[in-house]
Amino acid sequence: MNQKEIASWNKAAVAGFYAMVLLLIVDLAYGVLYERELVSKFAILWTGMGAAFGSDLLDRWISAARANKENKPS
Repeated sequence: MNQKEIASWNKAAVAGFYAMVLLLIVDLAYGVLYERELVSKFAILWTGMGAAFGSDLLDRWISAARANKENKPS
């Protein structure tokens, strides 16, 4: 992996972590108020994983589009 890919993955991992934590907080608050789960823990895990991989993919696409735009002759 080159430095751009490492930086992209680091940003994506943080985004996935925050998405998972946010969903856990919402689920916990819902559980305290209504005494049942809003979302299963399995769904919370896969939401965080999807956010991480999805944002990494999106960041790579945007970087590739910018690189192609800069290298395109005018």
